[in-house]
Amino acid sequence: MCGVMILHEVLHETKIKKDVGVILKLDFEKAYDKAEGFWASVVFLDKTDCQRGDSCVKLNDKIGPYIQSHKAVKQGDPLSPILFNFVADSLAKMVQRAQENNLVRGLISHMIPMGVCMLQYTDDTIICLENDREKARNLKMLLYMYEMMSGLSINFNKSEIILVNGDPALEQEYAELFSCQVGTFPIKYLGVPVSPSRLHRADWLSLKEKINKRLDAWKSGTLSMAGRITLINACLTSTPIYHMSMYLFHKTVIERIDRCRRKFLWQGGSGKKKYHLIKWNEVCKDKAQGGLGIKNLENLNISLLCKWWWKFENEEGLWQNIVRKKYKVNNDISMVKHKMGDFPIWSDLIKIIDLYKRGRVVKTMNGDKTKFWHDCWLREKPLKDLYPVLYAICEEKSIIVKTARERQLNFGFSRWLYPELSMQWEEIHSLVSSYSFKSDNDMVFWKWGKTKQFSVKTMYRSLDDRGVGKNHKHIWKGKIPPKIKIFLILLEKGVILTRDNMVRRKWKGDPICSFCDELETINHLFFDCPVTKVVWALIANCLGASVIPRNMQQCWDWAKSWHQIQIIGGSSKATERRKQAKQEHSAVTSSLITIRGGGGDGLVDGLDHGGDLVLADGPERLEPALREELEVAELAHLDVSAQMRSWPPRLNRSLDRSLARSASCWSWVLSTSLASSAVDTTTVGDAVPSHTVMMGP
Repeated sequence: MCGVMILHEVLHETKIKKDVGVILKLDFEKAYDKAEGFWASVVFLDKTDCQRGDSCVKLNDKIGPYIQSHKAVKQGDPLSPILFNFVADSLAKMVQRAQENNLVRGLISHMIPMGVCMLQYTDDTIICLENDREKARNLKMLLYMYEMMSGLSINFNKSEIILVNGDPALEQEYAELFSCQVGTFPIKYLGVPVSPSRLHRADWLSLKEKINKRLDAWKSGTLSMAGRITLINACLTSTPIYHMSMYLFHKTVIERIDRCRRKFLWQGGSGKKKYHLIKWNEVCKDKAQGGLGIKNLENLNISLLCKWWWKFENEEGLWQNIVRKKYKVNNDISMVKHKMGDFPIWSDLIKIIDLYKRGRVVKTMNGDKTKFWHDCWLREKPLKDLYPVLYAICEEKSIIVKTARERQLNFGFSRWLYPELSMQWEEIHSLVSSYSFKSDNDMVFWKWGKTKQFSVKTMYRSLDDRGVGKNHKHIWKGKIPPKIKIFLILLEKGVILTRDNMVRRKWKGDPICSFCDELETINHLFFDCPVTKVVWALIANCLGASVIPRNMQQCWDWAKSWHQIQIIGGSSKATERRKQAKQEHSAVTSSLITIRGGGGDGLVDGLDHGGDLVLADGPERLEPALREELEVAELAHLDVSAQMRSWPPRLNRSLDRSLARSASCWSWVLSTSLASSAVDTTTVGDAVPSHTVMMGP
């Protein structure tokens, strides 16, 4: 990635200096069997590798005969880039020797000795030349010699020549000299667009098309919302990461990508419009903050770019040298300021520098990177906050500690120091004199993370800390399928599409429950409906519980309190308690799914449309007298087999299947807790047969 940043700065510097620069983008043939000049041992190893391994063709589930390889490197073989580096590195050595003999000269030679002439990474090669026809002919001769010596061919027909600040006639002359075609900016280098000026929004359309191509292959109704979230993070979010590592995306570009991600999350591969149940900002929050764990592209973009500031401070390289000389900055990033005429990428890095400084900590050694007033080096707070009046009248607010020591704290102030300020200044003198300085340079640490080294992960977490929402940790850690976890989170957030929620979204239909004459809400559907109460009553009767839950919070507390009774008054080790909590969540979930159903397997026939609960027309509404019987049965915990004979057959069959699934899960929890706590199984086991209730006539 440093090569892309270097090329950007070289092109921009050439443009603002109004020099004519020649950019040659070479295209190599990947014919490694034509390469020459290797040692005999290397040739033997390569030949052995090429002839090693067999291949076959599988057609209609039938495997054909195996074919032994005799030549060429197989696709994906790690030997492929190694072979190319052997050959391509020799070109870099030849160009370097030509520079030393003044046969060719690169660009920005006023910054870098002999200039930047060649940028190469595997088969992506860019050559930068000054506007000198004689030196261009020398380069053409050098490339011909390289082809003859190495055996590797250059496709000049596919290569491109682009001029910076050059007229079309001169550009055509160079194109004829190198026998290549004329290109335009932005050019593709290492897979990203490169230009001497700011990229426009239209230059990012190819990135959106790349994302859309991935979406086309996923148009399938078999994916649950949990599966779509996994694919969004693994594919849609990762596609622009490489570009976001070098460019600060415009909000319009991020919005276009987010639109694709939102559409895929809520609508899947279908073209039908569906409800977006949660705000996108909530969806992109971390799971610990009540979100679904989808990455926020804006924060991810900033986190990736902050790594360049860490590299600028802690690493040495060609990009760092160019930036220091071009923008007149040293390793002290606190002195970096935006100026007119700065390259757009550098300006974008300056925009996020304050966010980077939040995690940056300087350990003061000799004071060469520590700001006297702004950094926390003497106390827990900076001196500008401890002594605001002195800071306000000081004429050198940006001075570093090393310079202040060399001048023996001889600062200039805008006015005379009255006695109180003099005492404060003397106090600062005593603090500085008592500090133990060392001869080494200041060290920069990253305060987030154990390694004290910058990481994109810790930076992203600091940006994602936008207030803690409701924590769904008890759901995410449960032993339940991921798609059921998403359903429970939507249920706790109160956004699943019950009839009242659909009416709020301008749905034209009957908001009354399919089983009774009450308004269908989430709480009513899962806890207050007479039919739902029977389900909870049957489960409570099997467990010997005296009450049933009335809402989601009571539901979790209800399972927890019952489970603690089964483990000798709730006394257990922490590890056992965590294990039992997962069992409780599985059992409660089975009860909720018993009510929710899905595909005709529950009390309510549900269709999974992107994780939303879309209710179909249920059985005919129960008569008022039957509802009263159900409520009496639920309150008294009686055997309701006789009453359920008068239920509609469809409801009986659905309840029979659903209760069987719920009962099996609760039985597993019961047996696990009994085994772990050594409770007498005969006492509690008497209630287990109540799970099996004969439904229907």
